[in-house]
Amino acid sequence: MGACEHVAVKELEGAKDATLSIRRARLLDVAEVRGLIAPAIAKAEILPVSEAALARLFAQGDAQWQFFVASQGGRLAACGGVRAWTPSDSEIRTVCVGEHLRGVGVGTNFVTFLEAWAALQGALRLFALTKRPNFFVRSGYAIVERTQFPWKIAGDCLACARYPDCGEVAVVKEFV
Repeated sequence: MGACEHVAVKELEGAKDATLSIRRARLLDVAEVRGLIAPAIAKAEILPVSEAALARLFAQGDAQWQFFVASQGGRLAACGGVRAWTPSDSEIRTVCVGEHLRGVGVGTNFVTFLEAWAALQGALRLFALTKRPNFFVRSGYAIVERTQFPWKIAGDCLACARYPDCGEVAVVKEFV
């Protein structure tokens, strides 16, 4: 990751360290990541993901699916991943910012990191299915129909218990 490893964030009132450190998730991160995303799952902000699924992903690694964690001041601040679906299309997945850090730029900077990482991997388009489309629109994404991503629907959505009424909106950003 090199130059992408540390991303500055907006100064936080009373924070000793306002640097967001981002790295690939490790198996040891599973419980902490699950704790971070549990409130968002409970509020139906993101779709459920089990601790077992996270453990499989973090332990095995996957050339197409990379998950990252961000820490701020030694505390888990955010998490999320990028899944390559085609040589030019990747998806941002399971992005979550700790409730204690929402609204101070952590999510925006974390997504900027994910975008840069996806672009370095060759993505020409980055999309997300989200219940918070306005967050992505503020970052330059356009709202589109989910049908633009048939491989995503076939690969993930059809197996989801909430399909087709999950309430997620598709957003996409094209890199030039």
